[in-house]
Amino acid sequence: MFIQRLLNLINEKGISRKQFSEDVQINKNQLKRWEDVGTIPNRTTLIVIAQYFNVSVEYLLGETDERLQKEKSPAGAGLKEKHWRLITAYERAEGPIKEAVDRLLNIEDKPVLVKIAARDGSFQEREITQEEWEKIKNLPDADL
Repeated sequence: MFIQRLLNLINEKGISRKQFSEDVQINKNQLKRWEDVGTIPNRTTLIVIAQYFNVSVEYLLGETDERLQKEKSPAGAGLKEKHWRLITAYERAEGPIKEAVDRLLNIEDKPVLVKIAARDGSFQEREITQEEWEKIKNLPDADL
């Protein structure tokens, strides 16, 4: 049912399969695999596809004939559609785009200043990223 609904939506939108694949950022062969094997994409990809066509995931999966379920977001989290789209776009962003949004929202990966003990007993201060801090703070025998 999924692949039938998807192909119908592609045809209704008047776009090629290649254009669809590029727009939702899936491998160009993935659509063919879904068609040949009969599998369905993971939840994240289903949500992206549903948003692209402005339909619900339930509609894509053939669980309902109603294209949109107005009372809930695709994630079922009570978020407005535009907010869910922003979250999804942020999660899929990489590199400079994600960094720019982080700066705009003031949530950039700020370094943490730590003191590192040398073998000679001296200490050296060094900045580490939040990611590095998360990795080392749970190490055993760490005197933090």
